[in-house]
Amino acid sequence: MSNFDPAVLTISEVAERTGIPASTLRMWEARYGFPEPRRPAGSHRRYSLEDCRALLEVKRARERGLGMRQAVHAGLAATRRAQDSLFNGLRLRHPDLPVLTLPRTFMLALSRAIERTALDHGDGVLVGAFQRRPSYRAAAPVWQDLATTARAVALFADFEATASDGTTWQIPVDSGSPLAAEWAVVCDAPRWWGCLVGHELPMRPESRGPRLFEAMWSLEPVVVRDAVRIAATLACNGAPEFGDRVAGRLRHQPAARPSTLRDATQFTNRVLEELLGAARSAAVRGG
Repeated sequence: MSNFDPAVLTISEVAERTGIPASTLRMWEARYGFPEPRRPAGSHRRYSLEDCRALLEVKRARERGLGMRQAVHAGLAATRRAQDSLFNGLRLRHPDLPVLTLPRTFMLALSRAIERTALDHGDGVLVGAFQRRPSYRAAAPVWQDLATTARAVALFADFEATASDGTTWQIPVDSGSPLAAEWAVVCDAPRWWGCLVGHELPMRPESRGPRLFEAMWSLEPVVVRDAVRIAATLACNGAPEFGDRVAGRLRHQPAARPSTLRDATQFTNRVLEELLGAARSAAVRGG
């Protein structure tokens, strides 16, 4: 459980969030040791949002016909998979968010549209996952500009060691971690939210097609805030100062703001501009 997901929910609140009666939760705890509530200073049971997510996974497993012990195992396994992955973490928190299979060109277009829009909005918490250092070096000029007005920036890649200038943290990613195959651009600013999170699909040795990614993207403040919370938890393993820097914002839900057609149109136009530019470049190279 992360510092951004404290155990503060009562059993009645968990029952309301999951649709599982409190009596059933107590029975599962007694019979299967799940869920496992905290009892701070001898008080009543308290649960975290992660507990709720695990319970919902158990509920879905039961609906698929699994026995209770198998369902508990499936629920706990799903939450474990989400602990070291931006993609799995966001998928677990927002299972209704569409997952698209996108080529690298589309990933670049969405990323650059988010970056360009983030440049218009200061005091943001920004996250970038680049897989490898050459990818980060190609994007570094834009991210250095972003950092000049950002509250905090977390960058994940195969860096040799953690490094920080007080605003930007470069955080090494282990080659065996799911995060090593992930691509992300996230902006959580006071007046604008956007995120793209994807993981690269493995290619067959004989394949010569484009790199493909399973990806989710959103301009919804709650989705974006969750993406930053996941990133902050991952960052805290090697850079706890980043967590300290952003904790005050991440403990709260973002202020509700009605999305506007103008915002959506502007962002869509930027994505299209990036795709058109890529198409023109390809045409020139082809000849």
